[in-house]
Amino acid sequence: MQNVVTKVADPAGYALLQCIACYLQYHLYISLDVHTESTLEAGEKALSLFQERLDVLCSELRLHCPLTTVTGVHWSYRIQELELS
Repeated sequence: MQNVVTKVADPAGYALLQCIACYLQYHLYISLDVHTESTLEAGEKALSLFQERLDVLCSELRLHCPLTTVTGVHWSYRIQELELS
């Protein structure tokens, strides 16, 4: 296994990969057809961890990409974009 993107060599890239991994784990829980109390709790923990990683990513982008303005992340989609044609 190779460590191409390390925390020391590329903090913003590392934060992005961490964020993507947490999102995928969160998505695993929200895509379940049936939820139990334990899967809901695990999904909430995954969402919390995803938000933490997203905050770290935004901080890294502010620090390492001065031309990029990161004011916060808002998840908003129009209903039409979510509907399948």
